[in-house]
Amino acid sequence: MALYQRIVGDSWRELDAPVRLLHSTGALMRGAGSFNVRRGNRRAARLLASLFRLPETGENVSTRVVVTPCRDGERWHRTFAGKPFVTEQRAHAGPFLAERIGMIEILFRLEVKNGALFYQQTMAVLNLGPWRMPLPGWLAPRVVASEQVAAGATRVQVSVSVDAPVVGLLVAYSGTIEREDEGA
Repeated sequence: MALYQRIVGDSWRELDAPVRLLHSTGALMRGAGSFNVRRGNRRAARLLASLFRLPETGENVSTRVVVTPCRDGERWHRTFAGKPFVTEQRAHAGPFLAERIGMIEILFRLEVKNGALFYQQTMAVLNLGPWRMPLPGWLAPRVVASEQVAAGATRVQVSVSVDAPVVGLLVAYSGTIEREDEGA
């Protein structure tokens, strides 16, 4: 059973088919699309965005996604205009998705509404070697994300926004992605 299917559980069948297809494999998945990307303007935001290799500002940025199984989850290798942005996702205790970028891990509750998938952030954790330190809300980055069927019914509209306390917007990107392989 695929990672997202395990986490979403019985709500899996309620997802619109293109969203389900994007997450329906435990094997290699490739997708391509185009995104509008905006980075925050503050100096600290630009520095943090660079440190975490977040996508750079651009319109209609050519984007590719390759998802491969790894350890106990999936590695999401995204390229925005040829520049990589890599995270790892895995199931976490309870019905949660954990996504890690660098030393930061964000926990999400995945919710299905009207065929769309919403990522409801529940916690952020700082990983320092073997130590995991939950970040208080006032210090934690904040991620808002969703996936839903786009016009054309085979593409998925993705929207992601990442903010950090005090510095504000780090990056926001939205656009469409379509699975390239036939998949499961």
